[in-house]
Amino acid sequence: MARFSYKNVLREAAIDIPYEPDLLELIWMTGSAIAHGRTWPTIAFLDREEITGDAADIRLLRVTASVDQLVLVAATVLLIVDRARDLYESRRICHY
Repeated sequence: MARFSYKNVLREAAIDIPYEPDLLELIWMTGSAIAHGRTWPTIAFLDREEITGDAADIRLLRVTASVDQLVLVAATVLLIVDRARDLYESRRICHY
């Protein structure tokens, strides 16, 4: 039996939903990293817009997610929650 980890849970869950395990893991890792204040997903995935300022030696950036990125993440979360609810409903009933 494999040691418990969220990575293993996600990869197993990918079997029950129409996502490749690697894509589901990437979405999870990115969302988790953003939620925990890591900088790598901000640099790697989010859109950056330079904001002009008064000072020549200061550079201001606005970091945001595109609609496409938000839709992908929201759709993935809804799909996972919906599938989890279906599994819970089917397994909470004693069948014997």
